[in-house]
Amino acid sequence: MEADHASKPDGTSKDTRTGTFTYWAFISYSRKDEGLAKRLHRAIETYPIPRALRGRIGRDGPLPAKLFPIFRDREELPLSSDIGSSIEDALRTSRYLIVLCSPNSAKSNWVNEEVRRFKAMGREDRILAIMLDGTPNAMRRGQNPSEECFCPALAHDVAPDGTILDTRAEPIAGDFRENGERWSIILMRCLAGITGLGYDSFARRDAARRRRTRLLLAACGILAAAAGIGLWDHLRLKTSHHANLVEHWGGPVGWVEIPKEIASQRADSYRIESTRGKIRRIIHQNGHGTPIPDPEWFNAAVQELQYDESGELRVIEYQNRAGHILLQRQFRPRLADANPPTQDIAFSSGREHTSIALSSSDSSERQTRPYDPLEPSVRAEITTHRVTYLPDGRTGSIHYLDPFGQPAADADGIFGKRFSYQNDPIPNTIVNLSADGAPAPNRHGITSILQTANRWGDLEVIRRVDAMGSPVLLADGYASLKRIHDAVGNLSKLEFFDAEGKPSLHADRISSATYQRDRNGNLLTWSYFDIGGKPVRNRVNVSIERTRYNPRGEPIESRYYDESGKPIMHTDGMAGILQQWDETGNNTHFEYLGLNGERILNINRYCYTTTRYDALGHVSERAFFGINGEPVMHKDGISRIVETRDKEGRLTERQYFGTANEPVVNRGLYHLSKSRFDRRGNEIEIRFFGTDGQPVLHRDGISIIRRSFDPQGRLTDYAVFGTDGKPCNDTFGIHRHHALYDDASHNPTQRNRYDKNGRLIP
Repeated sequence: MEADHASKPDGTSKDTRTGTFTYWAFISYSRKDEGLAKRLHRAIETYPIPRALRGRIGRDGPLPAKLFPIFRDREELPLSSDIGSSIEDALRTSRYLIVLCSPNSAKSNWVNEEVRRFKAMGREDRILAIMLDGTPNAMRRGQNPSEECFCPALAHDVAPDGTILDTRAEPIAGDFRENGERWSIILMRCLAGITGLGYDSFARRDAARRRRTRLLLAACGILAAAAGIGLWDHLRLKTSHHANLVEHWGGPVGWVEIPKEIASQRADSYRIESTRGKIRRIIHQNGHGTPIPDPEWFNAAVQELQYDESGELRVIEYQNRAGHILLQRQFRPRLADANPPTQDIAFSSGREHTSIALSSSDSSERQTRPYDPLEPSVRAEITTHRVTYLPDGRTGSIHYLDPFGQPAADADGIFGKRFSYQNDPIPNTIVNLSADGAPAPNRHGITSILQTANRWGDLEVIRRVDAMGSPVLLADGYASLKRIHDAVGNLSKLEFFDAEGKPSLHADRISSATYQRDRNGNLLTWSYFDIGGKPVRNRVNVSIERTRYNPRGEPIESRYYDESGKPIMHTDGMAGILQQWDETGNNTHFEYLGLNGERILNINRYCYTTTRYDALGHVSERAFFGINGEPVMHKDGISRIVETRDKEGRLTERQYFGTANEPVVNRGLYHLSKSRFDRRGNEIEIRFFGTDGQPVLHRDGISIIRRSFDPQGRLTDYAVFGTDGKPCNDTFGIHRHHALYDDASHNPTQRNRYDKNGRLIP
């Protein structure tokens, strides 16, 4: 594709069929003109509407403080007449279409298609054209046709059915070509066209604003000369360390500032960098100062905060240790008339703010939840959090919204959460909410989480209760847990309790665990105990684990021991492991050791693995080796795995090779698997291929798997097909699984199985 997509829905508007809009404008352009498109996009969204014009009735109602959001394309798409539902929706919910005209865009199928669709909606009078290069109607002017800057749909009328007619259109266009209009005039024309207030309304006030700005800058210069030291202190980068983070008006702030010496003794803390009175960067670090993933913030190691001209927080970028963006949070302006104060915070991927649906774990369940091996990794239709604030800026509640601003549930059936506090900014009660905002249990029966924190802000007691306030005991074996911390806030002991408050066994077969650390907070030894406080082995046959670390605080060697402290074999067939890491924190080498520290083969018949990563930190290749460093075959019949991912990091292809780098089939009887995903990130199709690239049958007797999910990310259909693409039965005689759900409990109320002929299987 030549045009780019970056959606910034505000979460409150509907489409044009109801008379309201999501976007002020849609910018259509050629990829080759991307630089100017970005500049225009940024200029319109950040331009402060003059105060005298705010609230004045324009063509589409009262003017806000800023024309936000503007839609701009971002990603390359195949050349096709099907521009996709997301772009169709964006066009329909945009007040205006801005077309950047050049010989590049005139040849772009996508620019032409976007203009054609917009005109077919009967909105030709809402198209603003800006000439960047070339000549309009070049052939009619007797010039080289390659210099034409208007695409066919812009140069001609378009019928309601989308047919491009022979009759010529005369679009009104600004001229940004050489010797044309200045950039400021082009911007004013766009603002005037979008608002319907006229060019002079903006030009006069913008000129007055520039004069005031020059006077203000002169005054500031005088003040700066008189207060240089104070200004320097205000502008310089300041660093502070904090034990934890809390949110204030939706943005992260440090909680419990600690000296650098204490930070160096904690397993984790937050280094906050500030300038001009604003937090600019937050690094989650270990005691060595090494950035480490933060499970509370999407496993990001770094948060970059961005502000608008008024100083309001607008974007937080969550980055991994290598600096690659994992996702973003976009802070929409707070709703001025809402009581209590309310703000929409949208989630997106990439630097261009493409909307992203949250996984269920990110959307709500930061609390402990049992793992269900039969439940696929799913993404609910949640793209926005609607946050209400208490008068002091603490978060009062969060409601989940889908891309259309409607209530949405996560994979556990929760539509949001409400928070209660005592004296500090860490909530002591978190209540799950239904679609109407009432307390409601999630699908595990948990209505509320009750928790207490210590003076460092670290959680100490966590209890899960139902609607009546009674403890909820789940499959993980406990209803509450207690964390005990040392003098600097490091976890030193963990205890599990049942519904009656008595010690209980966790699903890992332990009732408590103790932790011993070094001076940098690294976990050197952890030991497991039963209900009676006696040493016990956990479910992987380990009672004591000891670990060594490199100078960056990354684990490089772990050993396993029994209750008496003697070396013991883990259930995976090793008594210890060795690890190596690259500079960006990726694990590149994982090796298995025997009882005496010697290299051994584990239960999968290899001694160590090496792993390579792509530029974004995703695994791209994993290889298996023997005791002497020779390539060996994993027990599944492979020696090397090569993985390919899309720009969102989703695994789209996986291939298997032998010790001589030859293509091989794995234990599943296929060489290559290919996956497709829906726009929420759910895996909707898997196909299997042989070493010759042709479709083959998996050992389960299937060649294609197709899945369907509902908006909450719940698996509703699972069907299998043969190499010819036709329905088939798997080795159990089943072609399709179909599930129905009870929205109240979010658990399947009915599961049906069918064979390839559509017959119900009992």
